[in-house]
Formats: sequence, C-alpha cells, structure tokens
Amino acid sequence: MSADSERKEEPESKVALRESEERFRLLIDSLRDYSVFPLSVEGRVSNWNLGAERLKGFSTQEAIGLHLSRFFPEEENAERVPERILKRAEMDGRSEYEGWLIRKDNSRFWGTVVLSAMRDQDGRLRGFSNIARDLSERRRVEKAQAFLAEAGEVLTGSLEYEKTLQEVVRLAVRGMADWCSVAVQGADGLAVRAAAHAR
Repeated sequence: MSADSERKEEPESKVALRESEERFRLLIDSLRDYSVFPLSVEGRVSNWNLGAERLKGFSTQEAIGLHLSRFFPEEENAERVPERILKRAEMDGRSEYEGWLIRKDNSRFWGTVVLSAMRDQDGRLRGFSNIARDLSERRRVEKAQAFLAEAGEVLTGSLEYEKTLQEVVRLAVRGMADWCSVAVQGADGLAVRAAAHAR
C-alpha cells in the first residue's frame, strides 16, 4: 500500500468514526423516556443526553460534574443509597434501584435507576452507565387499581349501608385524598352519611 492511499483512507476512517459517533448520539437522544448518561468512577456525571435533561431538568452544563447523590432525596442520601448502588455495580457489574428521585427543582418522581460497571479490556473500572426512567404514571395506575380492587371488596363485603360508606371514605382518604365525604340525596335534601380526613 502506498503512502498516498494511506492518506486517502485516513480521512475516510475519521469521517466514518464521526458518522458512527453522531448515529450513537442520535440513538441516545431519541430515547425520550429514558435518562442515559455515564458516570465517572467516583459517581460524577461525565456526559448528559436530552432524555436526562427532560427527566431531571438540568442542562448539560449544569449536570456535568454532579454526583449521583444529587438525584436522590435526603432520606436516601442519609441511608447512603447512591454509594451502595455504585458499590454494588462495581462488585456485581450491575445494580438497580426503584424509589423516589429528585429533579433540579427538587420535585420528586418515582423512578428506576440501573447502573452498570464499564470496564476496559484489562478489567479496570472506567465508570458506570446510568439508565433512569420515570415510573410515576405506572405507580399512579398501580395505586388506582389497588384502590379499586379494595373498594370492590368493601362494596361487596358488607350489607351494612353506613359501614360500607364509611369504609369507602376511609379508603379514599388513605389512597388518594386529604379528606372525603359522602352526601346522599334524600327526600328532605342532602345529608352527609360518611366523612374522613387525613391525620
């Protein structure tokens, strides 16, 4: 092979590499429901994608360098959950967490985090991949289904009208409201038949 042909191939390989990197970036950015980003060995954000920005609210510039613990609520940090899942991923190659996570504005969402250890050819830890997903809607649906199932049991489990109404009100407060009352239209107007409030 001549020196001229080597020079011609080099730019083509660089172009191919750039195109491959661009396709990979587009792939990661197209994952709209997922936050996908790498962490350093110390657990700090080293890159960011659009899904992460949408899910967590931080721009790339704001996110780079943040520690994984920034995305967990205080009670999980007090229990050292971020450090434990990093350690588990380092030891086992992978770790998962499902629970409360925090956005930039400190609002909470129910989500899942999967960390995987990234190792080089010699087996040295180079960092972690972090894939997170907002499961708030799934959790809301599961809670609603559980409420409906329990309410169905209450409604079919007793023939005592007043007791049944009180149980339904109690379930509503426990599952989805701060307070609830049931008013029944009678011949002489509305009458509150059951009421409950959160303690």
